[in-house]
Amino acid sequence: MNKFTLIIITLLVGLGALIYIASSNKEPIAPVDTSAAAEIAADDHVLGNADANVVLFEYTDFECPACRAYDSVVKELMAQYADTVAFVPRHFPLYFHQNAKPAAWAAEAAGKQGKYFEISKLIFENQDEWAGKVANVSLFYPYAEQLELDMDQFMADALSDEVKAKVDANFDLGTALGVNATPTFYINGTKIERNPGSLEEFASLLDQALEQVGQAQQDSAYSTEAASTSEVISTSTDA
Repeated sequence: MNKFTLIIITLLVGLGALIYIASSNKEPIAPVDTSAAAEIAADDHVLGNADANVVLFEYTDFECPACRAYDSVVKELMAQYADTVAFVPRHFPLYFHQNAKPAAWAAEAAGKQGKYFEISKLIFENQDEWAGKVANVSLFYPYAEQLELDMDQFMADALSDEVKAKVDANFDLGTALGVNATPTFYINGTKIERNPGSLEEFASLLDQALEQVGQAQQDSAYSTEAASTSEVISTSTDA
């Protein structure tokens, strides 16, 4: 995807934020603990190295055209950084996208069978086929069938309170963090204020984060070594 296309998509993200703010009618959410928002949760889906010191989080909406455009960019990016970065998508279904929640439910249901990223790819690729239709999770059954999932389990999970609660919790966490448009990205808890306009810009941000983490680890190791040396000298003097 070229830089011009991503710039146009970035403008659409801004427009979507304005629509979101104007149309939001959800009741105020209860206080949400955001202290662990930069950590990988047990129920998060992870692409790449789950033990990486750099984590790229995305708050996404399956019915959002900009999210569809960035999905392929992120996947290409993670092919390059699979060993050093973890990618964690979280749901942020916008109110005016009536199938965003059902799509998220379907993705979570597939995730219970180990196919979250596979069905996410199909949902985004076929966005034009289901976007704007009357909200119904059955729109996504063909993708589950294509992946040869256990359909009885899939249909039950997609409509389960557990899955719906997770999607709502993702949304509430994003709201508490100040997310007001999709996609919104964070690197180790720090929001990317302007979505990258190219794959190279995205890679540059990850490189900076990796360098910062490496420097912090190096500084920590130096401090530990210095403290150990000081303790040895002190012990020798006392003796």
